[in-house]
Amino acid sequence: MNQVNPAARASVHSVGPLEGAVSPNKNGLRDLLQADAGDVLFTLDNGTTKLNHEIAHYDSDRGHLQAWVQVPKVYKDDNTLIWMYLNNAGVANQGNTNATWSADFGVVNHAGSDSTANARFAGLFGGALATGVGRLDNSLSLDGVNDYASFTGYDVADSYTFMMWINPTSVGGGVDRAIFSKKTADNAIVSALIADNADNPEYRVTFRGVTKSFGAEGVVPEGWT
Repeated sequence: MNQVNPAARASVHSVGPLEGAVSPNKNGLRDLLQADAGDVLFTLDNGTTKLNHEIAHYDSDRGHLQAWVQVPKVYKDDNTLIWMYLNNAGVANQGNTNATWSADFGVVNHAGSDSTANARFAGLFGGALATGVGRLDNSLSLDGVNDYASFTGYDVADSYTFMMWINPTSVGGGVDRAIFSKKTADNAIVSALIADNADNPEYRVTFRGVTKSFGAEGVVPEGWT
């Protein structure tokens, strides 16, 4: 059973996928799951309403599991309970990665793939690598020179949300470091970067010729932010 603490929520609302983890070999997890954790499934607290989920990462040696679970709603003044079932060696894979992410998600990149049904991942280029070691699950390793991941078949509207974890090997030093760049259907440029700013790194986001800067105090070398 997993519990969402009401103190962490501001209101009752519908939500998308929530990420959760089971500690390494919690209660002998390593010895209970299939090799790919395919027998894991999640339900509402009634024990029967199955929830869509994506296995983000499973380390069968350590018994460490991370998953995204599509929870339909959480409560403001009460705990939200979901159940996790496992230990069924003969069952088919219970995950449903595409269905976990609704049509509101244009692209969900988990280290060189698109978890949505849109299939917009176009490949890794310039030597980019899927390392398998990330802040929440897998990640990409990019050299800051010519490595990149490409996604295709979508446009950026006037209102959008872009989220990612980054772990730069260095910041400042007179170098601006690109995070994201996209040309819209009408050839406007959308981009985000960590600007050097005279060795005072800051985030800069540009859309249709307008650039906004944000403090980047949390951006440090070799640290996830």
